[in-house]
Amino acid sequence: MKAIANGWTSNPKTEVIEYFRKRQDNLSTVDNTLLMGDRVVIPKTMQPEILTARHKGHPGIRKMKQLAREYVYWPKIFENIERLVQQCDAYALTRRMPIKVPLSLWPEATRPLERLYVDIGYPPNSQYLYIFVDVYSKFLEVAIASSITATHTGELCHEVFSRYGPPEMLVSDHGSQFTSGLFANLGENHQITHLISPVNHPQSNGQAERIVDTVKTAIAKDATNWKKTLFGFLHSYRYTPCAAAPGGKSPAELFFGQQMNTPFSKLFPKPKEEKSGPNDFEGKKTNMKNSLTDIMAHDHVNSQSATAS
Repeated sequence: MKAIANGWTSNPKTEVIEYFRKRQDNLSTVDNTLLMGDRVVIPKTMQPEILTARHKGHPGIRKMKQLAREYVYWPKIFENIERLVQQCDAYALTRRMPIKVPLSLWPEATRPLERLYVDIGYPPNSQYLYIFVDVYSKFLEVAIASSITATHTGELCHEVFSRYGPPEMLVSDHGSQFTSGLFANLGENHQITHLISPVNHPQSNGQAERIVDTVKTAIAKDATNWKKTLFGFLHSYRYTPCAAAPGGKSPAELFFGQQMNTPFSKLFPKPKEEKSGPNDFEGKKTNMKNSLTDIMAHDHVNSQSATAS
């Protein structure tokens, strides 16, 4: 910050100063916040906190790098991400799982809720997961259920449709809960076209099937506290840019038309009419640390609620 304000030659030639001097054309300051392009440059003392916040939900290296490109920057950030993820026990447990390359027989979706995929997962207890994937945006919704009867399935789908709106097309497998007359009535009431995956190609809805597998893999990373893991995964998954989505945008941005709040949203300078708090750099660091603390505390409360339920 001082080097930008006072000139690069007036500061001692440290390794960090030289690193940023060579990239000075991409540096700017807004409200005493240092930016590299449109990414916030994170002070060294705060980098471990940022990495910890981003690693909630145990995303892989690629996902963490995608989010870093969107929000934050510091020298060797990608090396730090790789080291953190490779040291993660959950990553080591699941990284050897084979990646399926399924056959896709469906046309490409062009808008949210044009086609919704539903599947049932089985966490490590007597409950079930109904996993909904919007094929266009890759947006995920997961509902926890104690039963997979046709009646319960219809009620749960009705709840999800009431929250987001009914899809134009719903794709499921041949499970009896999806082929019953009760489920057919649900489709008629919501004017939904219900399609069944081909018997000989259960993975024909390629990308959606891979996302379902991702949910199941995320839960497997912490079988003893899978609900907390699930909710953390859903939060980070929804706001992380997705290479398979149109424009590489996040599922939330494509589904809702705007990006959802993330652990990094409060790092950016506010518009002038919304400015508040200290205006010096140390004050900005304090605000950033408080934002992270609030986020972590909020996640802790949610995880306690999930465990209690």
